Amino acid sequence: MGTNFEFKCYFIEDKFCEKRKILALLQEHLDIIRKTKNELAKVKLELTENDQREASKFWTIDKRPLVRQTLYLVRHAEKLDIIDKSWGNDKNELEREDSPLSALGLRQADELGKWQRSANDRDFVMLQTIRHILQNNEKAENLVLVSHLSNIGLLLQRMGVEWVAMGQASITNLIRYEENIGNSPDLLQQFRIEFASEIGHLTECADYIFGV
Repeated sequence: MGTNFEFKCYFIEDKFCEKRKILALLQEHLDIIRKTKNELAKVKLELTENDQREASKFWTIDKRPLVRQTLYLVRHAEKLDIIDKSWGNDKNELEREDSPLSALGLRQADELGKWQRSANDRDFVMLQTIRHILQNNEKAENLVLVSHLSNIGLLLQRMGVEWVAMGQASITNLIRYEENIGNSPDLLQQFRIEFASEIGHLTECADYIFGV
């Protein structure tokens, strides 16, 4: 009987020890979490102060400047010469540059044309060149440029934006604010990217994003 009782006492004491260890471990984790939250709070404060001092690209929602102009970069839909390499063999060099859209491309173009249509609150200006868009339409609120992958990539590079290859019929959104963030005299450098390669308006996408 004495042996059994002694065993039970040790067993209970071990349980208490384990419980104390678990509580200590939980307390340690809570301390780490509190410390991490405090550090994150400091980082957020530093970004906000940096935004005030140096016109950083980072804003909190309530500090975002008034939008002056929005530029939408749209890559064209799928072309026939991308999926049919024999297309254009019987045409001259100039004619080969004017490939029609594929069946998928036609559907993409139709869906692209309906993008933002339901909102019915935007007037878009669509012109041929970025020079006309930016220099001759500075007062336009929304601008659309439809072009090829390489042209859009070069434009984004000139704007100082890191980018990934854009899918066909995808949309990239850039915004210029009333306050010239960074005070750059270059009009291209005054835009800030909001989102890139948006394809949520498409019901079907090509399996590849490269091409022209």
